[in-house]
Amino acid sequence: MQNPLLQKWSLPPFSKIKLEHMLIAIEATLKHCYSIIDQINNEKNFPTWDNTCQVFEEINDDLYSIFGIIEHLHAVKNSKPLRKIYQKSLILISNYHNFIYQNKILYKRFLLLKNSVNCYNMLNIAQKKVLNNVLDNFKLSGIDLLEKEKILYKKIYKDIINYENIYENNVMDSTKSWKKLILDKKLLSGLSSDTINQIELQAKKINEKGWLLTLDTQIYHQIINNCDNERLRKEIYYFYSIRASDEKLNDSKWNNSKIIIKIISLRHKLSQLTGFQSYAERSLSKKMIKNVTVATNFLYELAKKSKEKAKKEVNELLKFCRNRYSSQIKFLHPWNFYYFSEKRKKYMYGLNDEEYRPYFQEKYVIQGFFEILYRIYGIFIQEKKVETWNNDIRFFQVFDKKNKIGGFYLDLYTRKNKRNGAWMNECISMMRKKDMSVKKPIAYVVCNFSKPMIGKKSLLNHHEIITLFHELGHAFHHILTKIEISSISGIKNVPWDVVELPSQIMEYWCWEPEVLKLISKHYKTGKSLPDSFICNLIKSKNYNSALFILRQVELSLFDLLIHNTFIPDNINQVIELFENIKKEITILPIPSWTRFMHSFTHIFSGGYGAGYYSYLWSNMLAANAYARFVKEGIFNRKTGEDFIKNFLQKGGSENPKTMLEKFIGKTPNINQMLKYYGII
Repeated sequence: MQNPLLQKWSLPPFSKIKLEHMLIAIEATLKHCYSIIDQINNEKNFPTWDNTCQVFEEINDDLYSIFGIIEHLHAVKNSKPLRKIYQKSLILISNYHNFIYQNKILYKRFLLLKNSVNCYNMLNIAQKKVLNNVLDNFKLSGIDLLEKEKILYKKIYKDIINYENIYENNVMDSTKSWKKLILDKKLLSGLSSDTINQIELQAKKINEKGWLLTLDTQIYHQIINNCDNERLRKEIYYFYSIRASDEKLNDSKWNNSKIIIKIISLRHKLSQLTGFQSYAERSLSKKMIKNVTVATNFLYELAKKSKEKAKKEVNELLKFCRNRYSSQIKFLHPWNFYYFSEKRKKYMYGLNDEEYRPYFQEKYVIQGFFEILYRIYGIFIQEKKVETWNNDIRFFQVFDKKNKIGGFYLDLYTRKNKRNGAWMNECISMMRKKDMSVKKPIAYVVCNFSKPMIGKKSLLNHHEIITLFHELGHAFHHILTKIEISSISGIKNVPWDVVELPSQIMEYWCWEPEVLKLISKHYKTGKSLPDSFICNLIKSKNYNSALFILRQVELSLFDLLIHNTFIPDNINQVIELFENIKKEITILPIPSWTRFMHSFTHIFSGGYGAGYYSYLWSNMLAANAYARFVKEGIFNRKTGEDFIKNFLQKGGSENPKTMLEKFIGKTPNINQMLKYYGII
């Protein structure tokens, strides 16, 4: 039986891939990788790009293309057998990673190429970047360690991967485990008819009458924002906030308390073993901000400049609640804050987010997004029928003026065995092989919107549109690359605190009147969003914006501090650290039983460890970049082409600070972001 993962394919043959193919493909590809590494090590000729770097890039690209499919299916089509395969694959690849980056002979070949002035100067900018990245990876992986220290490094590295995987699985299982069947429809007062229909359908799927609530993101936000029943809001907030934790009403088998301590401790040990004072220092060594103090100062400056407006936002909401609901309200619990915020938002701006939904048909939002890309970048998108992992998945090809340049899968709807949240990931990275064939970049774009009822149109609210634009922004950073070396093409090896810029900047178009007209078409009348609706929506852009900034600062500081000087012995110390940050930063009260860190997958299993601040930093960069679009025209083709030329197409090949300053024309500053959020 042929293994489809080991055959040549331009797109993954999803319909042919079986579980039994996966581990065999990883093992076979790794066997080939080890063999090629031996060939590189035994090469008699002086190291060159072609006989060393190119060969190294190609085998790694082959390996991670196959593993990427397994990783993707693990996220969107999760199952116990697939978890075992994924876990085994992680261990095998971590062994390979340690083998290559602790291989002295291989290291010396790369170092010899770097130290040969004539040979090094013959490399282009992208090739030099790849060579320097590889040498950095050798250093970060302990190439200079003593043999017994290398053995310790390998064990720690493997343990970190294992615990991160356990952490993520615990969050997913804990999230999917909670369900509440509602038998009295009156308890659901305040919810839209679409939401009520969705949760009724969920109940029918398990052969129950009534309405089934879950902790899936879409359902959770609908309840917490719109349900009139305070007891129900508090209950769902409670169970969402204690997922995978030690809180008494939770299932202990998914408790991440000890896992968190393990991850923090192991990351610290690994960092110190490789010459860093802390994991935060190690993490920032590969980011745009190189210094922990600079990162924390940035966060404290944001907090300082946002705090007065945040206090005003809370006081205005309290005043609204006391005037319209009860004069006895002294403070707002989180499950009441979100609910009353929506009430006040509607009072101030005429409509809440759900009432915009009829105007935003998924079909026309996507078409509008494609039109925006054409106007800005001159690119075309066409849908194509291809093999996928689910019938709801769509695939699109991307063309420039002359050629097909890439494509992306679009997976929009929540499913039973699909991870919560929204993300973009690489399916295929751009790579020119030695035979001169070129692999075109392909991306996965994944969201968790509610699937429309049979015969109904898929309608999005404005928040979901922002999410979709954000993830598509990542995808086109990946697709528009001109770098033909896999490890630095698209989003690869772009510093984490910069990689969010192309996604953040796409969010800004969601608030432009012309864009709102372009992407809207009422599902009954066919009319675009009225001017009065657009005006009110734009007015609401900075509603509670300072509170949003403070919350992001709070999470970012927790992440940096937990990975810097703080080494906890137990989960209570982690909770205490967060309590101290809350006292310093937070305006709104957060219950002591909240265990957000137990499901903070971004930093404990998602690559953002000691890097969550990246969202705020990238947002600051995006605000400065978008200011040029505003000045020259949000659909100005020349500005768009300059953005591609100076940033998007370069992938991880150049210094991001230099690239951005060339596009922006100056050093990015924090005030541009604060102006965008209406804080100054």
